[in-house]
Amino acid sequence: MSNFVLLGPILLQGFEIPQQITWGGRQKLAIHTLPGGDRVIDSLGRDDIDISWSGVFSGPTASSRARTVDRMRADGATWPLTWSTFFYSVVIKSL
Repeated sequence: MSNFVLLGPILLQGFEIPQQITWGGRQKLAIHTLPGGDRVIDSLGRDDIDISWSGVFSGPTASSRARTVDRMRADGATWPLTWSTFFYSVVIKSL
């Protein structure tokens, strides 16, 4: 994992950094089975899973930062998410 996770204006460091962030996905496919058993496979593009993790806010600003992330979730805006060499634009689905 990296030394930090940055979600919009919220910086997670030290103990707050999740052990694991789930990301990735699969390829969306349309599989057509033809008479005789032959198959035609059409690739329809990427189908990303939801990026997710669990963790704890700590320190003297923990509750205010948690409330800020909850407001970010409620607003439904797109936020930058950065960790290690990864960068995504995300909408917070749940907290």
